[in-house]
Amino acid sequence: MAQNIMLYWTSGSPPCWRVMIALEEKLLQGYKQKHLSFEKNEHKCEEVKALNPRGQVPTFKHGDIVVNESFAACLYLESTFKSQGTRLIPDDPAEQALVYQRIFETENLQQKFCPKERCPRLMEYYEMVKDRPSIKASWPPHWLEKPEAVMAQNMMLYWASGSPPCWRVMIALEEKLLQGYKHKHLSFEKNEHKCEEVKALNPRAQVPTFKHGDIVLNESFGVCLYLENTFKSQGTRLIPDDPAEQALVYQRMFETENLQQKMNKENLITELKLWEGYLEKMGKGSYLAGKNFTMADVVCFPVIAYFPYLHCPKERCPRLMEYYEMVKDRPSIKASWPLEWQKKPEGPDTLKNLVILAVMAQNIMLYWGSGSPPCWKVMIALEEKLLQGYKHKLLSFEKNEHKCEEVKALNPRAQVPTLKHGNIVVNESFAACLYLENTFKSQGTHDVAFYEWYVPEGERLESALKRNKENLITELKLWEGYLEKTGKGSYLAGKNFTMADVRCPRLMEYYEMVKDRPSIKASWPPHWLEKPEGQDTLKNL
Repeated sequence: MAQNIMLYWTSGSPPCWRVMIALEEKLLQGYKQKHLSFEKNEHKCEEVKALNPRGQVPTFKHGDIVVNESFAACLYLESTFKSQGTRLIPDDPAEQALVYQRIFETENLQQKFCPKERCPRLMEYYEMVKDRPSIKASWPPHWLEKPEAVMAQNMMLYWASGSPPCWRVMIALEEKLLQGYKHKHLSFEKNEHKCEEVKALNPRAQVPTFKHGDIVLNESFGVCLYLENTFKSQGTRLIPDDPAEQALVYQRMFETENLQQKMNKENLITELKLWEGYLEKMGKGSYLAGKNFTMADVVCFPVIAYFPYLHCPKERCPRLMEYYEMVKDRPSIKASWPLEWQKKPEGPDTLKNLVILAVMAQNIMLYWGSGSPPCWKVMIALEEKLLQGYKHKLLSFEKNEHKCEEVKALNPRAQVPTLKHGNIVVNESFAACLYLENTFKSQGTHDVAFYEWYVPEGERLESALKRNKENLITELKLWEGYLEKTGKGSYLAGKNFTMADVRCPRLMEYYEMVKDRPSIKASWPPHWLEKPEGQDTLKNL
């Protein structure tokens, strides 16, 4: 009977293994078989496809009967050889129902791996069953040839606690079941990562520095991808085969750099909104790139973990916080949790005020006109003070909308900008900028040096009155002189972006340097976006 059976299988595949155990339990040793390599794509061969159009294993044939699903093959063997070997499906309906329940529940368990301490009873069960003859006879050959511990012993990782690049490599090692690797914990404070031992492998003397046999990798993304490709069939599958799913995983992986670089920056709120949108689109309970834990999660979680650690309010990024709560207890995450976080679970209050800023911004109302320098400088100041999310109303000069009753009720001159914060109304752009700096002094761009210190009051007022080209050329020379004096690459009042820059965003070299600053881009005049070039008014200067 066994000679009429043919099985195409691969080592370490749970679906293949269960069919082989069933064959052993039904005393069908001696069946024909063909061992195929996933790495060489042998399961996609024409011989398999002739029986299984999907090119998958196990592919099982008994006489003229072909069965390609592992559960179906096991149930077929039990039904066909009921009186032979171990009785695998009981007759009692209640017992039978429980067997079927556990059979099909297996799918939920298959992709989840954990250490012994997380599932002690499952480990007891494993120890009890692993030496059963049918299990031993079908044990995956590559597990016999390459035990995980031996592979991991050839690995060395130099790392520092709390470093997202190091942490993601450690998560990847855990997910690929490579526990037991050699490692050396280095202190940033003591500059231990600059030691000769690290420099011999990594001239930049950075961590992580990873060595596997003779192969050395120093970039965290590179290490993670290397581990996935080298141990593809082991542990969690971190890069899916489907091209669209794969593309999304890679997209989220490399987008992580944006999130990490904008931590504590003025444009972090905008970046957070992007990630909130990604998780909203994926749906509740999803990982970063879909339903399964992937390399996107390996790479990004260490960065996301810093948000609760630095007291980012849940209201500011609720979906990221839900994701964090869902993932933080995953065994690979817990096993690699930063040492100092274990000792001191809470970090500084760096991000604590994010939601407070949003609430404060909601109390601000700005009436403005596109392309108006006074309006624009107030909008830059709002961005620099991290007050994104303020209410605003764009008014058309051409349609005389700034003369409406709504504006006149706050500003009798019916001019813009008109700024309202709670019950406070400020109508002069200079005053509005200074009000924002004084009211939100400790927030956003710090150490503002006021423009009056660098541009005499008389010059400033006189500049506003000059209209003819001759005087404009003289005025431009003045400003050119200011920038010459502060030096190449400087802002208007020195090395830092200050209220002077909010006051006067002009002049060519300076313009090129400053125009891509987030606060400038966020407040760029809408009609300039539609029509980037204006009239030739100053062309002949």
